[in-house]
Amino acid sequence: MISIESINPEFSVNFPSPVPVKEIALAKLRVYNSWPNIRSKIFGGQQPNNSLVFSYKNRDDGTPDWNIVSIPTGSYKIEKINEEFQRRIKSITGKESKIAITVHEPSLSSAIEISTEGYFVDIYNSSIRKVLGWPENPPSASIPTPEPVKSDYVTDKIGPENPSKGYKTFLDINFTKRYRHKDKDKYGKDVWTIPYFNDYIPQEGEILEIHETAPAIVDIESNIFRNMNKDFKLLLPSLRSGLLTQAEFTSVVAAGNKIIDDMEIFNSRITGNFTDENNPISKTSSAENYKKKIRGNPNYKLPGYNAPELKNQLKVAIEEGFKIIYDEWSRKKPLTILTHNNSQNSDGRHIAPNNVNISSVIALNLTCDAIEGSYQINLQRSNQAQEGYILYSFAPSVPPGYLIIEDPTNPVYMRCHNDTLTRINFKLTDQSNNLIDLQGEILAISLYVKS
Repeated sequence: MISIESINPEFSVNFPSPVPVKEIALAKLRVYNSWPNIRSKIFGGQQPNNSLVFSYKNRDDGTPDWNIVSIPTGSYKIEKINEEFQRRIKSITGKESKIAITVHEPSLSSAIEISTEGYFVDIYNSSIRKVLGWPENPPSASIPTPEPVKSDYVTDKIGPENPSKGYKTFLDINFTKRYRHKDKDKYGKDVWTIPYFNDYIPQEGEILEIHETAPAIVDIESNIFRNMNKDFKLLLPSLRSGLLTQAEFTSVVAAGNKIIDDMEIFNSRITGNFTDENNPISKTSSAENYKKKIRGNPNYKLPGYNAPELKNQLKVAIEEGFKIIYDEWSRKKPLTILTHNNSQNSDGRHIAPNNVNISSVIALNLTCDAIEGSYQINLQRSNQAQEGYILYSFAPSVPPGYLIIEDPTNPVYMRCHNDTLTRINFKLTDQSNNLIDLQGEILAISLYVKS
């Protein structure tokens, strides 16, 4: 009998002198069920499978701010996996986790439950996906489309021109000169005409004609800004609809920015410094002087006073419209990001399509390169038998942490290649020929030898 011990699943034994042999068989095998189903490091070509990718808030551009939580190497049940992830998610968010991993017994699978909006799980970038019953790769898209990015839909640039012709001519005029209305007595005070293009000096008749239509500056201003507000309000529903293309969305945002910009420029011009010597406002005029001297009312609201409010309205419309665009894209794309709203029953519960793979080791094979006449066949990879050198095969019979004892009642002898042994190589692998991670525990085997 030959007795061997090792803490590695792959090892070699050199004999000091040749050992006569014709056949060998396993006499005894002792090993603790210590191999993990969750790995934090690469082992024997097997990649780590211990991470979950989630998000609980968005970045400034509206996309999820992803976080990765990882649990240590070990042997876990679904309940324990959930506990470990819950604790680590809470350490990031500062709140009780809204993401739970549960058992789904009817389908022999697991479920990821997201109990509130705003939380996301990127399951196909989470290395634990196969353990929980999710496929290795996401379903393919029928029509792949790029993910919408908010910065591509919003521009800070001002539009090239205004969408309204109703006030356009008032916005490109030169405000450096105003002209006195000659019919002073009709209005009881000096009346200033509207500004004209560039340095064009209107004829007296033209001035009178304009003032017959808009006899005071207040009428002119109110008409201009009434049109501005009207046009602006027409833009907002189109943004909120979420039906615009990227080019259309960007164009409408630019038009809204242009209207707001025009309002602010208009304000600065009518309350700013003027060079006309006949101007009753001082050369250091301000909004306050304009209100007092021209309007005679210090509480007068300047034209375009609501520009800050319009900026906020535009921002809200952009947020609402882009959310619809992004949600529509998310609905049509393959389900790779799990949310509260896109689950099968819209209840936040996502059931994995495959059975859980919580115990990936269903058989252990002790292989030995000194023997012949044993074969391994994996029908998923090949229908051809491959020489496997399997000396003994068995299934784990005890839970994790317990000692496995194998004492074959009827040892099966396997023929050896040579009549003597000088060196022999062993491997302890699973059914897929992956090395078993003993995590430092001892593998003890004894062999019967026939010579």
